[in-house]
Amino acid sequence: MLTLGTTTQTLEALLGGTVATTNPAAVVSYAEHTATTYTGKVQHTDLNGTTPVTILSAPPSSTEHVVRGVAISNIDTAAVTLTVRFKDTSGSTVYRTVFKATLSVGDTAGYDDDGWYVMDSTGARKGIGATGAQGPQGATGAQGATGAQGPQGAKGADGAQGATGAQGATGAQGATGAQGATGAQGATGAQGAAGPQGADGAQGATGAQGPQGAQGATGPQGAIGAQGPQGATGAQGPQGDPGAVGPQGVKGDTGSQGPQGATGAQGATGAQGATGAQGATGPQGATGAQGATGAQGAQGPQGVEGGTTTLTTKGDLLTRTSSALARLPVGTDGYILSSDSVETTGLKWIANTGGSGGAPTDARYVVTGYSSGLSDERLLTAGTGITITDNGANNTVVIEATGGGGGTSAPDYMFFFNGII
Repeated sequence: MLTLGTTTQTLEALLGGTVATTNPAAVVSYAEHTATTYTGKVQHTDLNGTTPVTILSAPPSSTEHVVRGVAISNIDTAAVTLTVRFKDTSGSTVYRTVFKATLSVGDTAGYDDDGWYVMDSTGARKGIGATGAQGPQGATGAQGATGAQGPQGAKGADGAQGATGAQGATGAQGATGAQGATGAQGATGAQGAAGPQGADGAQGATGAQGPQGAQGATGPQGAIGAQGPQGATGAQGPQGDPGAVGPQGVKGDTGSQGPQGATGAQGATGAQGATGAQGATGPQGATGAQGATGAQGAQGPQGVEGGTTTLTTKGDLLTRTSSALARLPVGTDGYILSSDSVETTGLKWIANTGGSGGAPTDARYVVTGYSSGLSDERLLTAGTGITITDNGANNTVVIEATGGGGGTSAPDYMFFFNGII
């Protein structure tokens, strides 16, 4: 069985020369095997002449890729020489050829549990003749050293629960006591005992055991390894016979008939007879053994990093590039954050040069002179007997009313405005 056991191992294929028209197509079916899961997958690709092409990628960490089948078909118009090799880059790159053959037009190189083979366009395997008679059994050779035990395969699903057995028939009801005469009513006959409970249905068969885990690659010969883990538990024995059904309880006595009532006034109704004791219930059959517990589900993926690793300094911002979380260091005092698609994170710090904000230009301002920057101002104009003095920027505007008589007397009114535009 071919197994890729580390992140440095891959399976490659290449040809001995350039194809005439079309490169062969390769399909690899494999199982991705972890400590808790065994998942079937497929990888397919086209070869590229004499250039090596990876037909099965390296497994992730703590995972094995177990090859279950390979099919590489020659769809060219001429024969090709195919090489499949194992590649390991854990140290100096190592190549190991696992299969090499010349494929005629329409041939397919295949691999399954029986090993490598070549199949022609009709589906017949090449190089396999009729099976000869079996020779005599040879002497048993000495047992080789035990290889390292591979990880245990995933446990199969529990078998379905067997159907519940049919309910036992209800015991016959005791006879009803005879109707008393108009006098006292006779006691009601005892209720018949309940029928025995039906035996429990047989337990469902145990689910099939999961496939054997892939065998780990043989390491260099060293000291004898520790004993492998305990082998899988054998199949559960058959269920024991159901317990015997308990005997039916004894039927209660029939109540006696009440006395004949007098012809005159109707006698009072007699007291109801006591109910006979119920028969004892037979013992319940033994419960079947419980099915084995299914394997635990795989652990969910770890959540996304929340910034505790990426951020390092007071004021850092957690942002993102096109593919991963990223740190944007704190900016210079007074700088502001701006969008910029050229930056890796799409953001950058820039100097705060102010904006176009401020007072609105379409408000109704009272001004001492028109301005092209305003659209709805009101001009302050001196009327008869009024003087207006503008004392300049950041100062006052003085409006004086001197009255209609002239002369040099002080003004009757004086207004001061500070801040008129």
